[in-house]
Amino acid sequence: MGGSALKNTTTRRYLAAEYRELAQEVWETLEQMFPYSRVNIIKAYRNKDSFGDMDVLLCSENLPSNWIDEVKEHFTPNETVKNGNCLSFDCKELQIDIIVAKPEEYLSSLQYLSFNDLGNLTSRIAHSIGLKLGHDGLSYNFREGTNNYRNVVLTRDWKVVCDVLMLSYKTFKDGFDNLEDIFKFVVSSPFFNKTIFALENRNHAARTRDQKRSTYTAFLKWIENDNNLEEDNYYFPKVEDKSRWLPRLFRLIPDFETTYHQVMSEWNLDKKFKLRYNGEIVSGLIGLKDKELGKFMKWTKDRYPDNKLNTIVNTMNVECIDDFILHNYAVYTDTLKIGKLDNLAFKEEL
Repeated sequence: MGGSALKNTTTRRYLAAEYRELAQEVWETLEQMFPYSRVNIIKAYRNKDSFGDMDVLLCSENLPSNWIDEVKEHFTPNETVKNGNCLSFDCKELQIDIIVAKPEEYLSSLQYLSFNDLGNLTSRIAHSIGLKLGHDGLSYNFREGTNNYRNVVLTRDWKVVCDVLMLSYKTFKDGFDNLEDIFKFVVSSPFFNKTIFALENRNHAARTRDQKRSTYTAFLKWIENDNNLEEDNYYFPKVEDKSRWLPRLFRLIPDFETTYHQVMSEWNLDKKFKLRYNGEIVSGLIGLKDKELGKFMKWTKDRYPDNKLNTIVNTMNVECIDDFILHNYAVYTDTLKIGKLDNLAFKEEL
């Protein structure tokens, strides 16, 4: 995406009329090539007068394994570039970006990628209230300091996303005429705070990425003009403790409260396990270090699949854990002696 993936062939910007004509042609071709996979041209704002590339969303469901070869055969591009889930190639001097999405993420990807950088801009607001918004939907990252435990997708329904961010879903669904309409939509959220978008307040990776995005930089210039903003809606207080938003999120996002307490319970059990059983404790008992310690700990984990090791350690009396580790190490060393280390089909008798 962005029109700059191709370096070794000639591309140019397309005027709106010729872009729409080619978009119809590309869409029809892909529909015929992959009749059992969904395909959409990603929407731009209505009055966009020129295009540096064409973004196409293609569903991975029922997509043949050789789909890239088929694209090359049908479009005969001069250059193709594969980057993650995106295939870029030239067609009639326009860069085409085919983005492949999983079936469960297809609709949320289509909505997140629509209207230039709208998804990226709204994701900053979501982040400010403790959420993550991306092509896979709205998610919650269970973390403690710099320790990330698990990221859980809460909803892929953009009606719910808009409700959470206090944005008009009808406005989003109806689309936008121009960039200013998109900018007005973003700042209409009561959670909007202009400082969270400033490049100097972003991490290095985000800053490097976003300063190359023309829509993002145009938005920064637009919000610097105070006449474009209501006085009371662009300095929403930054809240360090994001947990204060949980009661509201529980109310607005179906099943989130149940999911939250379930994941927290699992996380607490994991913390208990790591206090009772970790590399430092095991190394202190058996003397192994580094790679050899890692091999033994992996062997032990594989010996008790389906998280059984965690359950055993968490339900065991603390004074028995050392004996448990030493017993496993004895079995491990015996296994090494008879040359069956790779055979992990053991049954533990406790």
